[in-house]
Amino acid sequence: MEANAFALKKDGRKRGSILRAMNEVPMVEDVQTMNWKWLQYALILLIGIGGVLVLFIAGCQRSATTYPEEAAVKPSPLKSAEPAEVPPLPTQAAVPARVFEPAIAEIRGQTKLRILLPSKLPAVIHERDIKLALGMVLENGYSISLYYDEEASGASFAATFSGSTDVFRDLPNTQPATLANGIVGIFRPVSCGGSCAPANLWWEKDGVMYQIQIKLLSTMDEQEQQKIMVETADSSVALVLSSSLPQSGLSDIAGTWEVVGHVEPGISAMSNVEADSWLRKKARYENAIAEFGSERCTAPSYTKKLVNAKSYFMDEFRIQASQLGITTNEIAVVEVKCSDADWTAPGSLLLKDQSHLLTVWDGVFFKLSR
Repeated sequence: MEANAFALKKDGRKRGSILRAMNEVPMVEDVQTMNWKWLQYALILLIGIGGVLVLFIAGCQRSATTYPEEAAVKPSPLKSAEPAEVPPLPTQAAVPARVFEPAIAEIRGQTKLRILLPSKLPAVIHERDIKLALGMVLENGYSISLYYDEEASGASFAATFSGSTDVFRDLPNTQPATLANGIVGIFRPVSCGGSCAPANLWWEKDGVMYQIQIKLLSTMDEQEQQKIMVETADSSVALVLSSSLPQSGLSDIAGTWEVVGHVEPGISAMSNVEADSWLRKKARYENAIAEFGSERCTAPSYTKKLVNAKSYFMDEFRIQASQLGITTNEIAVVEVKCSDADWTAPGSLLLKDQSHLLTVWDGVFFKLSR
């Protein structure tokens, strides 16, 4: 019995040792769980470190890169941050359309009138289709015509641009048309009978009656026709094709004139009664003689110049050009000298148009007509 008791006691101590060992050593499943958690922590840490590295590298690359939009506005450290002032491009004076050049050459130096030609043709006329540009000098003006064929004919006609000193205001089958400069012209649409006549536009400027004719379709709306004609007139460029040498003004004033009125817009040294005494007096200008009332010169010379009306009257007389009824930008002035000296009689003749002029004496502007 003692042997059995001893065996049981020994077996109990052995099982107790095994139980204590089991409590002190973790189970395999617990070890695996702990290892997985540490692996998760390590992965999260690595991902965080990797993200920081990516952001750092991207920032370094951006600081080393110059973007075009940044380079465009980044000021130089040695210069002002303000943009450099770019000088404006030089403006080119408007000139007539190139298609007119042959016709201009034909009449150059043969007319004293200022020629008006458009700087561009209307859209209904293609410049490349024009085969002939014909210029003619007429008794009272000029005419420049364009044709679609090398032979001038009614069938090949495209357009005509002309000017004449014959001024008229009443025409049948017309309607008013206002140009950009405020001048009211006369418009006549295409009219057809046995054949069709082109559309017409007339307007007066500086004593010259200008006219444009353009072949348009008879089916075109009249308002569209008028729009084309007015736009063509508004694009007109003025040319003076007379000689570039000093001009003699005799051709503009030659003949006999009569004093028909007077005006005193400023200070005058002549009384109204004295000015009235000049009414109906005659003035005559010829090659060998110049007369104004009783004043006479037997060796006259005439020099013509174009002046800016506004500045001329303000500088010379301290008055506005509009006070004399002058609304044009320029006015022709003919200076009359006697034996190369200033003439004591009215020596400055101001041409309003071909039939009316002004001359000033002692602050009085006398109106002359012929």
